[in-house]
Amino acid sequence: MIEKKVIKQTTLGVFALCFLLSATSWARPPKVTVDNVSGDVTVSLTLEEEFIKDDSRVPCQVSVEVTGERKPFTEGDTIKIAVIEDDTPFIGFLDDALWGVEETVDAEIASAQRFERTYDCTFESVEDFLGGIEVYARVEVNKDECNTIAIPPCFQDSVNTSNISMGEKVDDESEEDDTSAEAFLLPRRGVSDRVARDADWLRVTYEFPVEFMARLESDFNGGDLNLTLYKADLSVVGEASLEESGEAKRLDLPTALLPGDYLLEISLADPDDFNFYDLVITEGQITTECAPGSEDTRPCARCGVEIKTCSSEGEWGDWSMCDRMGVCDPGSEENQGCGDGGTQSRTCNMECQWDAFSSCVQCEDGQTESCYGGPQSLAGVGSCVEGTRTCSRGQWSSCQGDVQPNVEFCQDGIDNDCDGLTDSGDPDCVASLGEQCVPGECGMPFQCLTTAFAEGYCGGTDCTQCGLGSVCGQVLGQEYCLKPCAGVVDCRFGYICAPAGTMGEQVCVPACESDEACGVGFICNAEQVCEAQGGVSVGMKQAEEGCQQGSHRSVSWILGLMSLLFVMRRRMQRA
Repeated sequence: MIEKKVIKQTTLGVFALCFLLSATSWARPPKVTVDNVSGDVTVSLTLEEEFIKDDSRVPCQVSVEVTGERKPFTEGDTIKIAVIEDDTPFIGFLDDALWGVEETVDAEIASAQRFERTYDCTFESVEDFLGGIEVYARVEVNKDECNTIAIPPCFQDSVNTSNISMGEKVDDESEEDDTSAEAFLLPRRGVSDRVARDADWLRVTYEFPVEFMARLESDFNGGDLNLTLYKADLSVVGEASLEESGEAKRLDLPTALLPGDYLLEISLADPDDFNFYDLVITEGQITTECAPGSEDTRPCARCGVEIKTCSSEGEWGDWSMCDRMGVCDPGSEENQGCGDGGTQSRTCNMECQWDAFSSCVQCEDGQTESCYGGPQSLAGVGSCVEGTRTCSRGQWSSCQGDVQPNVEFCQDGIDNDCDGLTDSGDPDCVASLGEQCVPGECGMPFQCLTTAFAEGYCGGTDCTQCGLGSVCGQVLGQEYCLKPCAGVVDCRFGYICAPAGTMGEQVCVPACESDEACGVGFICNAEQVCEAQGGVSVGMKQAEEGCQQGSHRSVSWILGLMSLLFVMRRRMQRA
């Protein structure tokens, strides 16, 4: 809430106090007074024109004056005072006594020869078949002097006032205001002549800070009332207290009310003691820089905002740091690589957020460039050459016309596998032990054997110098360095694995189909190995002692076929 002192001292604050009620009297029901004088007695009765049904305290005032002018007072004389409801005219014994008191004349009154009193004759409401009541006051004076024979005669004083007719009030017209949820919107000019027979709730709403004062006016002798101000959440803002004059209860806040909704409750201190009341609201609008709690914003970097808040004193605070920022500046662009050397971009929109990346752009339409589908280091080596690719719709076509490494062809004078080596200079073209060859093709220390070896045979002619895993064996009676084997699959096509080693080892030797294939002096034995006619070679003799081979030519034929397949595989590798 806003401190009034601060507001009044600020140069921007302009305080305008506005009394919303007219100067006419806002009061309880009008009062009616009747009086009468008879003999030495004067009596006056004051009541309101209306009372509240079932009220435990109806306000009443009676004043009595008795003198000793016609007949003097003596000590012990009595004065009876009563307030009576007139049920049936002229039939006094049916009337209802509402209030009464009896006084005895003491020495002081007798000395002064004057009795004067004003009484609070508040009474409890009564029912009347006509819906209202007629009330009068009676005073009866009993003087001792009048109890003796006196001349002139002395008559006792007995005085009645005329009747005051009082209308019965059940409640006021606004009876849908008994709970906070049903709070009645307080009129701009306030409320008057209200009946507090139960709790009454009123609501006020302010869109600006106000200095607020509420005044509950009533005759509290007729029933004590409470006045409380709440926030919308029913937390208490303030409670009214009785003014020194006793004419009203005042709720005067030390601080101004902030904008918002508020509730006022008028409640009974005693649930059976009803009352009439008027509620007077005085409010003053306070002009400040801003409405407390309100916010102001301004744009800052990347669609962000700076915020300042209005303080409880109605003054703007400092601007905050830039908050709620986006991720980029509107219109800025960002690129990234994609695809085969391409790029794609995105743009920052007006909400400071990136749009999606565009499609990948690798080149400009119609652009061409050299390309190579194999390892780039081989382009331009041997037969390997670059090709060309063309740009269409921002994308490169496949590489056209490039030549990539192939299997080395050993007799064409070209570096087919692009390793910088050609034909016999390429390890791929050097025949190994036991492989097919032509003169000069076998790697050291072997040479290409041609006599007795179909399609050449990488081996050696000097068994004393066999190396690199070769084994000394016999072919057509001659010793050679040959390829050892464990089975037919280790020998190339046209060769079989036979125990032709000089020590009985198995080596790859040429296979034969007939004696004619072996030449003069040799025959083709059952294992398709050429042996000397009329006996076996040294190798075959040692083999018969160390192992037992099959005797059917069909087995030899199968072994020869497998050897043939092996040789074909070798040739395909060279092709």
